[in-house]
Amino acid sequence: MKLSLQLLGAIAFTVLVFHLPVLQAQEPPVPVVITPGAAQYKVIDLGKVTLPAHGTEAAVLERLLNELAAQGWQLVATSGTLIILKR
Repeated sequence: MKLSLQLLGAIAFTVLVFHLPVLQAQEPPVPVVITPGAAQYKVIDLGKVTLPAHGTEAAVLERLLNELAAQGWQLVATSGTLIILKR
C-alpha cells in the first residue's frame, strides 16, 4: 500500500507538532563583567608567523615564547598550528 506524499507530509507534520517540547521564554543573557586581575587569553596561529631567513623553526618558536613569557604569558594549550596563552 503506497501512501501519497501529501499524506506522508501530513503525518510528519503532526508528529513534529505534537512531539516538540514546549518552548519556554528565555531569560536575557547575563552581561559579562571583567574584573581587574581576571585571566586574559591570547591565541597565536603559528602558520601565519613569518620565519626569518636565519634560525630554525624551533629557535624562532623558543624566542617568541620567551618574549611572551617576559610579558607574563604562559602557554596553556596547543591545537594544530595554534598556541593558546594565558596571563
